[in-house]
Amino acid sequence: VYFNRSLDAGRTWLASDLRVNTDPPGGANARELQIAASGESVFVVWRDSRNGASDIYFNSSQDAGSTWLSSDRRLDTDLPGSDSSGDPRIAASGSSVYVTWADHRGHPNIPIPLRDAYFNRSLDAGATWLSSDIQLNTGQPGSLNYASPEICALGDSVFVTWPDFRHGDYQDNRNDIYLNRSIDAGATWLSSDIRVSRNAPGANFSIDPQIAATGDCVYVAWSDFRGGDTYIYLNRSLDEGATWLASDFSVNTSTPFGTAFYPKLAASGDAVYVTWQDYRNSSNGNFGGQHDIYCNRSLDRGGSWLTADVRLDTDPPGGGDSLFPQITVAGDSVNVAWVDSRSGDWEFYANIPFGAQPFGDGTAGSGTITPRLEGTDSLTLGSIFTLSVSDGLGAAFGAILLGGPDTKTDILMLGGSLLIDPIEQIVPIRLNGAAGVPGDGSYSVAIPIPDENALLGFNINLQALFIDPGAPGSVSWTNGVEAWIL
Repeated sequence: VYFNRSLDAGRTWLASDLRVNTDPPGGANARELQIAASGESVFVVWRDSRNGASDIYFNSSQDAGSTWLSSDRRLDTDLPGSDSSGDPRIAASGSSVYVTWADHRGHPNIPIPLRDAYFNRSLDAGATWLSSDIQLNTGQPGSLNYASPEICALGDSVFVTWPDFRHGDYQDNRNDIYLNRSIDAGATWLSSDIRVSRNAPGANFSIDPQIAATGDCVYVAWSDFRGGDTYIYLNRSLDEGATWLASDFSVNTSTPFGTAFYPKLAASGDAVYVTWQDYRNSSNGNFGGQHDIYCNRSLDRGGSWLTADVRLDTDPPGGGDSLFPQITVAGDSVNVAWVDSRSGDWEFYANIPFGAQPFGDGTAGSGTITPRLEGTDSLTLGSIFTLSVSDGLGAAFGAILLGGPDTKTDILMLGGSLLIDPIEQIVPIRLNGAAGVPGDGSYSVAIPIPDENALLGFNINLQALFIDPGAPGSVSWTNGVEAWIL
């Protein structure tokens, strides 16, 4: 297991990478790596066969990856190498670290891969752990089959989900999606786990669950072969996993049949985002054909979703094979990356799912209020793109700055940060609102987007600034907005 890191947003890296597992080099087969970070702490977990059958191992750094523990730590607490443990997942919150995995213990010498979901935790950044790990699935023993548990944590709340065939048959691929949760940092768990897929128990093949939490909201999304077709289903809880919707629902809008696999999930504030690979545009119309990357989102805690999901790869539909999307969200900024074969070789691609995403920080003006720039996220061919300013100084004069692709920067200027360089166009504007009143200034402009395929993928960056005597340098600055036509 090797590690490298950057402390300047990926510009520079350690000259020599660091080996994280501390057994003799080349002595074991270490694989299935997962990483998490919290502040300056970095945590790595992996599956390791140094003792015979694989165990779950862990190491940590408290100085942003500069140094690591001299001895790694085994987290499964049965006898070393006695049963196969694998597919570890890790989450961190503050100084707490939580790890779950799938474990064969109690099911020896059985040809089918019966497994259970196990858990261990540390409350002191990985220094000490529970002396006995905890089994989380409370139904039929060994019901995880081939499945891997997934984990997320928020404060002292920890949530683990997995596919479970206790009501079905692993040979017929009939699974349900289950969840267990702890609200005391992993010390105690529900005595009965919760089935979050709401169709008839054991009726369908439900796989690849993903989980995310923000505030009191917990979301689980998965692939579901319900009705003979494949959809991305979701369920949600608004009370930290205590209760769930009585009916789950699909977030992919493909017609006439479902074609969606391998969801990834992210949440921030009231927003939740799901991305997946989809073969609705495949030339041969089956799972072996060409996939595209799609995404959908809700801004009201999963209450409502876009009526049409958004395709993120901008080559011709079904033109290449786009697979294994990953998604990350920080505040309002959402990014999706995937591997793509459109050029004849496998390459990495990325996109912003919803047209316009903020970046950088503005500079406060009068009343210590920072003006904000926003763009509508339905930036598609034939649509109306609305760019708006809020929280500025009433009736202030200013300008909107435009730059092309790859113009994002951060240059100190006039007491604030210029986020676009070079500037390709300057559009003078004057804010509405009562003259001189902090936070009362606003502005909005509607921009029609031509329905021309040549514009697909077109990218601009925008920022606004205003004359404001109460700002450093007498100029207040908005955040930037990166806009893509999808």
